[in-house]
Amino acid sequence: KRGYEAVGFTSGAEALEALKAQTFDLLLTDLMMPEMDGLMLLRAALGIDPHLVGLMMTGQGTVQTAVEAMKAGAFDYVLKPFKLQVLLPTLSRAMDVRRLRQENLQLRETVAMYELTQAMAHTLDFNTILHKIADAAVQQCEADEASIMLPTNEGNEFYIAVVRGEHQAGLLGERVPSEQGIAGWVGLQREPLLLQGEVHDPRFAPLHPRPDILSAISLPLEVGGRLVGILNVNATQRRPFSLGQIKALRFIANSASSALEAARLHAEVQQAEAKYRSIFEQAIEGIFQSTLDGRFITVNPAMAHLLGYDSCEELKAAVTNIDQQLYVDSTEGTAFQSLLAERGVVQRFEAQLASKDGRVIWASISARVVRDPDGTPLYIEGTAEDITERRRVEEELKRQQETLYQAEKLATMGQLLAGVAHELNNPLSVVLGQSDLLRESTADITIATRAEKINQAASRCARIVKNFLALARQHPPERQKVQLNQIVREAVELLAYPLRVDGVEVCFDLEPDLPVFAGDPHQLHQVVVNLVSNAQQAMHDQPPPRRLTIRTQFEPAPGRITLSMADTGPGIPKGLQAKIFEPFFTTKPQGVGTGLGLPLCQGIIEGHGGVIRVVSQPGQGAMFRIELPMNAPLQVIPQAQTPEPLPTIQGKAILVVDDESEVAGVLAEILSMEGHQVETATSGLLAWDLLQERPFDLILSDLRMPGLDGPGLYQRLEQHYPWLCRKVIFLTGDTLRPETRELLERSAAPMLNKPFAFEEVRRIVQRTLQGLEAEEKRGRRGEAPLLTAKP
Repeated sequence: KRGYEAVGFTSGAEALEALKAQTFDLLLTDLMMPEMDGLMLLRAALGIDPHLVGLMMTGQGTVQTAVEAMKAGAFDYVLKPFKLQVLLPTLSRAMDVRRLRQENLQLRETVAMYELTQAMAHTLDFNTILHKIADAAVQQCEADEASIMLPTNEGNEFYIAVVRGEHQAGLLGERVPSEQGIAGWVGLQREPLLLQGEVHDPRFAPLHPRPDILSAISLPLEVGGRLVGILNVNATQRRPFSLGQIKALRFIANSASSALEAARLHAEVQQAEAKYRSIFEQAIEGIFQSTLDGRFITVNPAMAHLLGYDSCEELKAAVTNIDQQLYVDSTEGTAFQSLLAERGVVQRFEAQLASKDGRVIWASISARVVRDPDGTPLYIEGTAEDITERRRVEEELKRQQETLYQAEKLATMGQLLAGVAHELNNPLSVVLGQSDLLRESTADITIATRAEKINQAASRCARIVKNFLALARQHPPERQKVQLNQIVREAVELLAYPLRVDGVEVCFDLEPDLPVFAGDPHQLHQVVVNLVSNAQQAMHDQPPPRRLTIRTQFEPAPGRITLSMADTGPGIPKGLQAKIFEPFFTTKPQGVGTGLGLPLCQGIIEGHGGVIRVVSQPGQGAMFRIELPMNAPLQVIPQAQTPEPLPTIQGKAILVVDDESEVAGVLAEILSMEGHQVETATSGLLAWDLLQERPFDLILSDLRMPGLDGPGLYQRLEQHYPWLCRKVIFLTGDTLRPETRELLERSAAPMLNKPFAFEEVRRIVQRTLQGLEAEEKRGRRGEAPLLTAKP
């Protein structure tokens, strides 16, 4: 009737059971009761609900009674018998106290929740948040224990990460299977679980709470459907958790889940950042971020080291415009930026960069443009690798490959020249020999003069072929006294007609007292002719004036003579200047140039210990400069020395062996004019037959012949007629193979080079016969009778 909901019990035990089952605001109990008096009941009730307001009824209104009641936790006491008008004010005051206690509790819970959220908001440390959650749970529920269980990385177990309470030392780190016990059920169901008293629920078998835990609640901690952990709160007193405490625990669980997830993500970010930072700091490649206008935002130590700076800060402060300050060629920086703007990504762009100390390094740069979600460029990030050593190795490999390529080309050229020389020297031998014979046999001065001119022209052709062979063999040139000014004038005079036809003016600036030096005049004449001819052809299509300036000069300090030729032609592009000295390379139209002229000139000049260079700019003509040293290491051979006359030996039987019948015929005529009896054979086999039929005092044999060649014939002589080997003179018109050269060195046989002149043939033949005759006089012939039968 007064608005109170009252429940009455006749014993203290029944009242305690009711207090465990539901929440009451007031406890009005008699002091004197059997089995359990009012003081015992009040103490037990306050153990279940510490905020309960207790009123004691007693018929003994003594001070001692009042003191005992107050000590037990009673708010007031009422004397029996009591009247309703006395009891109601006391109940009203008691309800006010109960309300104040509840409000105070809610305030403390609110403050605690605020402090917890503030604490979690100000830290992202995972362990700190775990401890604050456990502390808040114990405080809010006035519990004896609190623990938080987290799933392992494998997800098959829970482990206790933090504990509050008396048993924390034994529980911390303990593991349970993720599908067993209370934690397993809460984790699978994702629902809170409230337990009272001893638990023997089969759902939790084989794991159960400790017997001393009389009240417990477990709540899942989850974010976005993902289980973060499980919060457990235990009490060892037999009282249920209030609805307010359960509500507070839900709030804690929700806040804790978000805070733990944020802390976990923060930890992952920190780990990732630490990993990235470690990679960034320890990377051997340079890593950078730069603004769109060319300033570094971030660089790693490798990038600073790559560019020669002591620190990243120094590099960022020093370089304010990457394209202008770092690229040796700023156009490369512009090209890189253009590619980046066009493609968004550039990979392995190779360029030369300038380091702090001025060194030039090769770098391979890869970069991309970082954009915002709208596609607007924000900055550039990329890597740079020092490839200086790799480029050096590549250049060295390229140089070696080029050297090998040139060597192969020269070898090919040598084989070609050897074949050409062989084919040319045979007819040249005929021309020289016949012109000599004609000159010696005629009394007509006009015919003799013409024969001399034929002989001179053929001799010049022979020298050219000889120079080709020298290039193929790479042998040093012969040395004679050379007057360079004379060679220049003779070469220009030789080309006077084509120069005059093309309207080329030749300007001489020749030092008048140019010293004589050691060299091969024929080879140097060929060089000058080649360079003058090249200049004339280069200016052929140029508008007038067409001018060729030739200058000679003696430089005493370095001890050298220089020859330069400058024309007014179109010039030579920079990219071709390194190639013009390569064999077979030519810029002339097909059929005009062979590509051998300048390589031959370079070989001749280098054979003299000199150098040849080209200086040219497109549209400004070309200048070739030759530098020849005065201190040539080879002995100078006096020019045009007349050999001492030899005593003439006549009437000898001589066999000439050459597959070219004209060559054999010329030799036969020359030797016949000397008074010898000559037989010819056009093959080694025919010669072998003749050698078995009759004796010969001298054998002249070509080296290169089809079938049985010169070396083969010599080997047969070694086996069957060894005394004839010293009577052999070899003929050759090309380069010698290694095995042939070895044979000549072993046999010490004389050699007559094609094309040959009359006097040269006579001199070698007479010298060989004189040697044989001298041996015969000294009694060292050791010669057995010549067999006439075939072996």
